[in-house]
Amino acid sequence: MSDHDTPPDLIEGEEEYEVKAIINHRHHGRWHQLQYLIKWRDYPSSDNMWEAAENVHADNLVKEYHRRHPLGTLKGKAN
Repeated sequence: MSDHDTPPDLIEGEEEYEVKAIINHRHHGRWHQLQYLIKWRDYPSSDNMWEAAENVHADNLVKEYHRRHPLGTLKGKAN
């Protein structure tokens, strides 16, 4: 993440940033790990980043994303 005025929350001693939106998904690497392209709350789009699904703690956003984009589909290529 770039330098920004909004510090992350600390949850169980770990920095936790708030997810604003899930933009895309992919299966990455040798094991085809599910990842999401995350838009962070209070950060510019230039700070969007790919996160492993198990690191995304935004269940409602994940469910809403998959209602619109089932796992079998990918929106273009976003890197």
